[in-house]
Amino acid sequence: MKTRSQPISKDDARTELARRELARRDLLRFGQYMLPSFKFYAHQKLVSDALKGIVEYVESRGERGTGRLMVLMPPQHGKSLLAAVLFSAWTLGKWPNWRFVMVSYNAKRAERNSKAVRDMVNSQPYRAVFGDLAGRDDAVALSSDSRGISAWSLAQPNSGGMISAGVGGSVTGYDARIIIIDDPFAGREEAESPSEREKVMEWYESQIYSRQQDGTAIILFHTRWHEEDLAGKLIKSMASNPGADQWNIMCMPALALEPGEYPQNTAEQLEMMRDGIYLPLTDPLGREPGITLCDEIVRQGLMESIRQNMNAYNWLSLYQQMPYMRSGGMFKRQWFVVVEKLPEDVKFIRALWYWDQAASGGSGDYSAGVLMAVDQFERIWVLHVARGQYSTFERRQAMKDAYMAARARFGAKLPSAGLWHQQDPASAGLDSARDTNKALAGLPAHFEPVSGSKETRAEPWSSALEGDNVRLLKGGWNQAFIEEHLSFPKGRNDDQVDAGSSCYSRLALKTSTRSIQVLDY
Repeated sequence: MKTRSQPISKDDARTELARRELARRDLLRFGQYMLPSFKFYAHQKLVSDALKGIVEYVESRGERGTGRLMVLMPPQHGKSLLAAVLFSAWTLGKWPNWRFVMVSYNAKRAERNSKAVRDMVNSQPYRAVFGDLAGRDDAVALSSDSRGISAWSLAQPNSGGMISAGVGGSVTGYDARIIIIDDPFAGREEAESPSEREKVMEWYESQIYSRQQDGTAIILFHTRWHEEDLAGKLIKSMASNPGADQWNIMCMPALALEPGEYPQNTAEQLEMMRDGIYLPLTDPLGREPGITLCDEIVRQGLMESIRQNMNAYNWLSLYQQMPYMRSGGMFKRQWFVVVEKLPEDVKFIRALWYWDQAASGGSGDYSAGVLMAVDQFERIWVLHVARGQYSTFERRQAMKDAYMAARARFGAKLPSAGLWHQQDPASAGLDSARDTNKALAGLPAHFEPVSGSKETRAEPWSSALEGDNVRLLKGGWNQAFIEEHLSFPKGRNDDQVDAGSSCYSRLALKTSTRSIQVLDY
């Protein structure tokens, strides 16, 4: 290691100057220069690229770029460090006349971010990139009288700076070019309170939104808590009001979703947004289903452990960015027991297919069929779930294919199995159900009208699961089946729950299939 008295070689000097130049040009390289321990990953690169649009918007006074950026990401993935601290310091170095507003759920957290930016601006590495050590005529430096952390300014001739405040605090009289909101809710208790949610929205409109001038950009980093938290209300407004601010939303779930869990098209995406939930059409990072957002930060095994040990409501909102309302504990994760393979001595005495059919005509809803069986100990087995978005013809073909595939797979293991489906209300529903039976000629197809709410129909099924009387045979359908139950009845879909509930109720009628002449497996 060289001592201070040793001269720096020409190669070292060139390397240092190159690092400084890269830091001036690029936000992530700036982070590496300022914080030697800083490492950036693919998800942070996406955020950094999105922040370039913010800069372009402010530079062009709203003519180009991104004026509204919403980042939805699980906790502990570095969004505050990158997008609040590093971005603010880097931007002030390049555009030292811009003024920032930094806000969070309370003044203390906002001041912590503000202090981190101020200390960075006042550091020697920063001087080497943007200050007097960089040889700039307009060297960026902290004003000598800016000792506070809630409000500070750069030294003349520059006029940039930052003011910080908590939710409910005032920023009146301070014109801002960039407003950064870093989590407007402290936790679950606040987010669950209608009065607190209204307070945050009122504060946003009266204190934050009113600070705008031409080219003012707003960045919102939000841990999702509730479908009507600040992010949720802004998303709902986007979907229902053509004149509302249209946000660029970066949504990155902790674990990549199954293909069927993402919106299948923009119409379905818009429908979700009306419920305060935004999901991209595909994974922004191109991950395979179930892969963690950043294994270097939160490894795959730990993320799976978090999921298994957290209730569905918190997991889906905080980590998956899907803040469905509470289900009231109708289904709990620990009730779903997945078995690798069937026991050798299992003997099934009854079996049944049951289908919940989505409306045809491009509704975007799913149809789901559940195959259940009862063994010699009266234990319920969910053996397979078939699910998809089909036209009427495709759905009926899928019902046939699933029936025959299960017959080939399980063979003599299963007894005779009926194939049931629901009849929609009114005469059109009866005609449709009869047409379905005709299309399924040769299979033991039957239909029945349904009555009562989905919640009421699900109660016996919930009781069976809670009583540890149900086993799921391991398959690729397990995760989506379980997650849908955990978010029921306020989840995005309920087709698998409804099919499962109906299948269990009919299967529990011990004589339901014995009098029906069907093909044996």
